[in-house]
Order: sequence, then structure tokens, then C-alpha cells
Amino acid sequence: MRFPEALEKGRTITRTYKTYPYRVYQATSVISGIDYGFSDEEGMFFRSTIDTKTQIVNPYEVKVSVTFGFR
Repeated sequence: MRFPEALEKGRTITRTYKTYPYRVYQATSVISGIDYGFSDEEGMFFRSTIDTKTQIVNPYEVKVSVTFGFR
């Protein structure tokens, strides 16, 4: 999944992937809650947060949501 542009506020991108003829029994996201950048003591000029969620819509469809934000 590509991030379209750098943003100042958080944003969620949701994509649905069709897997026919393969059935989906389990969907797991690899990135699950990353928060990195300078700490509040070092200054709040750079902070990035990324979180992903997966949902099986039906046996042949998976929905992936990526929420990211920069400050």
C-alpha cells in the first residue's frame, strides 16, 4: 500500500483485496502499532504513528486499513 502524500494530520486508507479462487481463513497485519520519533523531552517536532487492521469480509475478500499520522 502506498501513502499518497505527506500529511499534517492523521489519515486512514482502506483497501479491499479479492482473493478468489483462494479462501481466506486468517488475516494478520504485520505492522501493528508503531509509534516512533523524538520523545516529548527531546521536542515534539517529529512523530510518526502507523497502525494497521485487517478484517475478513467474506471467505474471498479481506479489508486492510492503514492509519498513519505525522507531526
